[in-house]
Amino acid sequence: MFSVDYKSLADVVNNDETLEFLQEVVPHKITVRDYLLMTKKQNISDDDHSDNKSSE
Repeated sequence: MFSVDYKSLADVVNNDETLEFLQEVVPHKITVRDYLLMTKKQNISDDDHSDNKSSE
């Protein structure tokens, strides 16, 4: 019987340009810790960007 695991599917979708439209539907899995770090970095970046705009 044939089966496809999620990791393999996500790898194919994220590495094949013709499947780019599926990248939001089949993203690579990340841990909650990694997600929180990403959002923290994004918030810091947004804060820096808004500080620069307000000083102009």
